[in-house]
Amino acid sequence: MEKALLLKGKRNTVADLAIFTLGKKWPLRLKEIHEEIIKSGCRKVSLQATHKSLKKLAEEKIVEKRKKQYSLNEKWISTIANFGEKTKNAYRKQQSSGKNQPFG
Repeated sequence: MEKALLLKGKRNTVADLAIFTLGKKWPLRLKEIHEEIIKSGCRKVSLQATHKSLKKLAEEKIVEKRKKQYSLNEKWISTIANFGEKTKNAYRKQQSSGKNQPFG
């Protein structure tokens, strides 16, 4: 796992680790995601816990399941990217003006 994405002092959830895994490689089957999480050494987790997390992520439309394979939802990726871009721009404006610049 990329250390920059992992929060220091926070134990990442199985869902977090599944998202990080699918951000690097997709589509993957449940067992492949589970094996990648185990290989990362970040956390020991059961196959059932991985399945439960992926099911919840699918319900939240963060991941998509097609033909027993999972990938990140492209709309969710765009939403996160848009949030990051707006946040970066707001911080740049605030730094240059010295004032807080809310965005929305």
